[in-house]
Amino acid sequence: MIGESARKIAAKADLILLDAEPNAGFAAHLPGERREPQVPSTADHFAHFHTLRLSVQLSNAIALRTTVAVSSFKMKLDAIDLRILDVIQRDGRITKLALAEKVGLSPTPCWLRLRKLEKAGIITGYHARLALRRLAPIASVMVELTLANHRQADFDRFERTAAAMPEIVACWAVGGGVDYILKIMSANIDAYQRLIDDLLDRDLGIERYFTYIVTKTVKEETVLPVTDLLSPDAYAPDTE
Repeated sequence: MIGESARKIAAKADLILLDAEPNAGFAAHLPGERREPQVPSTADHFAHFHTLRLSVQLSNAIALRTTVAVSSFKMKLDAIDLRILDVIQRDGRITKLALAEKVGLSPTPCWLRLRKLEKAGIITGYHARLALRRLAPIASVMVELTLANHRQADFDRFERTAAAMPEIVACWAVGGGVDYILKIMSANIDAYQRLIDDLLDRDLGIERYFTYIVTKTVKEETVLPVTDLLSPDAYAPDTE
């Protein structure tokens, strides 16, 4: 598995944290040292980190994984398919007739194309977007998290736990100075801290974590730029 190979290389990579000093805007924590997260001031909104040196092996592994992921995509999409994807993600409740009119097809061929995209797993579902902050002051927190050990079993154990916790609404495994970036939504900061305490008590091998409290949502887009990402020009070499 390319993904597992890349992760194993990442585990062995020479990651040297030259200097990472907590600043206003986030709190750095070690297991056993539980602090209240700090709300960033206007002047010091962002944390500053110095350079991380990463083994070239990790870069090569990530490049290889990306190349394989792109080349393994079997289904060919034309301009009409891309228009269907663009329209349907903007309005999941659109009628088949309206969709056909927007993409320039008659209803039956449009419906067949839509079914093909669904069966291929490209369209995975239709959802409503909720404005929870109109109901309550929900706390959104981003967390950088590092595990003490980097065996596959350690990653699997943590990922199973994260997947089972509904407050963790997103979890990304990343290459670089940390292992995971989490997006956590909780009723308030106290609830967030209780969740973190629960993670630490589960003995998941968490070495450290950094807390970033979201103070303002500048942009949170769910519509993907499918035309820009999937058009043939997106993979054309830059001749300039």
